[in-house]
Amino acid sequence: MSVPEDREYLLRREAECREMATRAAAPSVRKIHESLAEEFAARAEEVKELAV
Repeated sequence: MSVPEDREYLLRREAECREMATRAAAPSVRKIHESLAEEFAARAEEVKELAV
């Protein structure tokens, strides 16, 4: 996998987690998905910086 593909994957996973967070009924589940989304966003930013 190339760096752009890795970043695209991470951004896609971030979006999926954010979507699941909005659909979650339980606050604890929402918090888990939001936390995962933040982790994917941070990793995508790291990959972006490495690509420069």
